[in-house]
Amino acid sequence: MTDTMQIRNEPLGDQVARVLRRRILSREIGSGLLLIEQALSEEFGVSRGPIRDALSQLRDEGLVAPAGRSHRVLELTAGDITEVYDIRHMLERHAIARSLRAGADLSAASAAIVSMRAAAEKDDALAFGVADLAFHRSFQEVSGQRRLLGVWSQFERTMEALLQINPHPADDLRRAASEHADLLAAVQEDDPAWPELLEVHLMGAANRFIGMYMSADS
Repeated sequence: MTDTMQIRNEPLGDQVARVLRRRILSREIGSGLLLIEQALSEEFGVSRGPIRDALSQLRDEGLVAPAGRSHRVLELTAGDITEVYDIRHMLERHAIARSLRAGADLSAASAAIVSMRAAAEKDDALAFGVADLAFHRSFQEVSGQRRLLGVWSQFERTMEALLQINPHPADDLRRAASEHADLLAAVQEDDPAWPELLEVHLMGAANRFIGMYMSADS
């Protein structure tokens, strides 16, 4: 397999999708280009089955569209990123509200903040991104709603790729860890301000990624 492929405990199709998703979101593969099964099969050294699985994932995520026997890469706009974060906001707000009603154990969110702070001390932006996603995913996991977690997982793939392409600035990690801690404290106390804190937090993340794409276009 190529650069690209890392050893992970996941199906080959997921691994191929992870690589292609990162290439598309980073614009290494430009919009309008065709992804051809046979060529991808040869590049990644896998059969066409995992390639089809990968392309199906990317199609569901709105990154590619069928074009005859191939798939064409779709243009990703600032509006698309805003849409992803709007949906993410709805999912997270619902998951947190459900978790509060159920009196769920939020220890996983607390553990993620510990990991964020450790990554911030090392100026490790990628490790911080992993912990960041773990923090937000934890609310989906304790919400008690299996389908909600499934929907979240689809969007999490895109967010993971965006964080790999444009991680938190190293000089911003400590502040970002504190923001997460403030949000968790508000949730744990059922402070009426937690929905606003969540919205401001996610809007900031969305604007950072939109800024990345606008600067790439200029």
